[in-house]
Parts: sequence; structure tokens; C-alpha cells
Amino acid sequence: MSSYQEQRTEPYSAEQLFEIAADIQSYPAYVPSFVAARISRRDGNRLRVDNVLGIGPVRFRFATEAILEKPRRISIVSVDDAIGALSIVWRFETVSDRLTTVILRIDHRFDSSLLTHLSNAFANGMERRILDAFERRLENVYGPPLPDQG
Repeated sequence: MSSYQEQRTEPYSAEQLFEIAADIQSYPAYVPSFVAARISRRDGNRLRVDNVLGIGPVRFRFATEAILEKPRRISIVSVDDAIGALSIVWRFETVSDRLTTVILRIDHRFDSSLLTHLSNAFANGMERRILDAFERRLENVYGPPLPDQG
């Protein structure tokens, strides 16, 4: 199993960070390599999501289940046995009214050697690129962070 983790402290509330990360259908608009994300089923705080990732001309389709624990955590796991194991966890830890630490962890093990090769090329630094895109999305949706009043 390969694991990647990145953490940052952002000048937004946990609720704001959660709302951006939970808006999974918007990922194709700003998350690198996301071609499509469609919620196919909702059951309370559980979502079934059909995803398409793209690397150049290669398209990779898979389904996930997301469990939303507002505003502290989002857990995403693959429900496609054919691809192996994929787990993505977003955690949001309040530092102060306007500061939140976001932790993004990605764990994966693919059963196909082709998928393993593609994922290693794709995943190298992916958590960093996702968080960079996430920061830009926060600013686009909520505006630039307020200056520190310290």
C-alpha cells in the first residue's frame, strides 16, 4: 500500500474548508486530472460517486463512497473491487476562528500492474497539487483571506 499525506493551515473556518472538499461534483472544475465526478446516490451523509480521472489520453473510471462528517472529516473509499484499494481522508482541525489545519491523506494499492505504474506517476505529489487547487478554490469561493488582526 502506498501512502501520501500533506497538511496545511488555512486562513478559513473548518466549515468553509469542509464545504469546498464536500462539493465533489465540482472537482473536475479545479482538481488536476479530474475529468468527471457524479453523485449517483445519496443516503444521509453517504454519497456514491462515479469518477473519471485522466492522464493524457488515458481515462480511468471508478466508483467511490464518501462519508461526510461535517465539519471535521470526509472519508472516501473505492467500491470497485476490480481496481484494488483506494482511501482518501480529509481532516479539518480548528486552530482558531479563522485558522484551520487541513490534512489530506491518500492510500492506495492497485491490483493491476498498469494501474500501479500509472498511479505512481500520477500520485507523485498529487496531494500537494490537490491542496494547491483547493486553496485557489477557497479564494475563488470565499474571497482572499482576511488580514491577521493579531
